[in-house]
Amino acid sequence: TLTLTLTLTLTRTRTLTHTLTLTLTRTLGMRALLAAAAALLLRIPGAAPFAAPAVRTSTLSLGTGIDMETLRCGDAGGAAPTAVLVHGSYHGAWCWGEKWMPYLAERGVPSVALNLRGTSGAPVPPDYNDGNKKVPLADHMADLTSALGQLADEAGDAGLLLVGHSFGGLIAMKFMEEAFGKALVDQGRLRGLGLLASVPACGDPHASEPLPTLALTRAPTPALTRTLALRPPLSPSLSPTRAPTRTLTNPRPLGNGPQTKRMLFSTPILAMKMTWGFVSKAICREVDLCRLCLMDAAMPDEEIERYMEQLQKDCEYGLVIPEVNANLPEKTAMDSSGRATWLRSEENPNGLDRENVLVVGAADDVLVDATSVQNLADFIGVEQVTLPATAHDLMLDSRGWRSAADAVLDWASRVRDAAPRRAA
Repeated sequence: TLTLTLTLTLTRTRTLTHTLTLTLTRTLGMRALLAAAAALLLRIPGAAPFAAPAVRTSTLSLGTGIDMETLRCGDAGGAAPTAVLVHGSYHGAWCWGEKWMPYLAERGVPSVALNLRGTSGAPVPPDYNDGNKKVPLADHMADLTSALGQLADEAGDAGLLLVGHSFGGLIAMKFMEEAFGKALVDQGRLRGLGLLASVPACGDPHASEPLPTLALTRAPTPALTRTLALRPPLSPSLSPTRAPTRTLTNPRPLGNGPQTKRMLFSTPILAMKMTWGFVSKAICREVDLCRLCLMDAAMPDEEIERYMEQLQKDCEYGLVIPEVNANLPEKTAMDSSGRATWLRSEENPNGLDRENVLVVGAADDVLVDATSVQNLADFIGVEQVTLPATAHDLMLDSRGWRSAADAVLDWASRVRDAAPRRAA
């Protein structure tokens, strides 16, 4: 018996390894052996022609007047739904294209990454919003309505999966409240919602005025200061875990406000660093702060510096925080049971099946902690998936990005295999 292990380096970050076991007989010569190995190479997904699926750029001309640059990978319109990826604050479509999009395409899930209005990939007119560097929620909703309408037509019967990370999760949740979002669900064209390191009821927890004052009222001890300088140790396992089912006593999504208060009393220096990092946009310039807030301990400085170049291009515009806080899902989309009104229920038979909603948290995430993720999962009524040894930017995490992508692939497979629901 001969075992051949073939390893192909496809990109800077990804390899494919495949093993072939052959039972040799007197009649199996070298030519037959080489032919079998060649046949194996042709069967490895993505191996021929020895390159990963290409991430390509295209532009969506939106009905709102915005030209939105998108990244695409894989071919829409097949059996699998197309994943529409929505980034969070200070990010752009680039964060999905680095590692995730080719990985998803190799495994049969096409994807399109959007650039939200105000980023380098969706610039605004010079006189936009009277020069105020904020984008109202209504403008984001109008852009998504136009973009998802076009992408749903491209996807055909396979439909779409809407996936939001961080503040992109908030944007996705608000879109589910929109009439057009509900219509897409009712028609079976929007088949699932993925919320990654996301809290639906969050204003910007790092732009709150009281933070510096409250933090200064409690001086850290030297021991606490030393502890805060250390990142959590690497987990021995990168396998995602699901939280056990428990009785829900308060299923409302509490957002990052309570988390900020928890941090002020438990880790005030960390709260101060995070506040400074976001308010001053220092996370776009300083490697240590960027690592603390977004990236993982194992990521090389050079890689973080490369990502910070992108963050600097996409941090000019932000959300209107008072408007966000006034329109949190717990205020605009929560029924009497404390659950999202856009979910399928007796009162809303045309809503999205909760089984088609994915909630993912990262164990090493300092921006969205385990309690916040649990609150979001309770709001939906599902069990969250927790990724060990993974930081907030889970799609870029040097240790856990594959586990995060695999969680999305597993969910996409379940949604694909479920019969699409059509309006009567």
